[in-house]
Amino acid sequence: MKTLFGTTIVDVQQLHDTLNDLQLQSSDITHSLSNQVTYVKRLSTATEINAEAIANLSSIVKDNKIKSHNRFKEITRYLLRLNITVYAQNELFTTIRQLEFALLGLIQQLDELYNAVKIAVHGS
Repeated sequence: MKTLFGTTIVDVQQLHDTLNDLQLQSSDITHSLSNQVTYVKRLSTATEINAEAIANLSSIVKDNKIKSHNRFKEITRYLLRLNITVYAQNELFTTIRQLEFALLGLIQQLDELYNAVKIAVHGS
């Protein structure tokens, strides 16, 4: 063989061993690629499910934001009405106090007038 092909039986045996090793490695690589494809498919499915969940949660958050904003506007209107009511009551309270002060002044003037009339009647 060495004369015809330039190889010996040992060389052919080494070539067969190398080919067997390559076949085993090729089988391992094929198996690994198959596992990776399965993993990528599972990852794709999980990503799709997560994307749907995120879309649903985003919708829920948006709805809650709109409801919260509407509630905030409603509370703001109530607070504005309360402020107007408190201001009006403040003005009413001030007016009542002014009336009380005017009435006290009138009572004092009437007392002075009564005393003056009394002095004038009794002559002293």
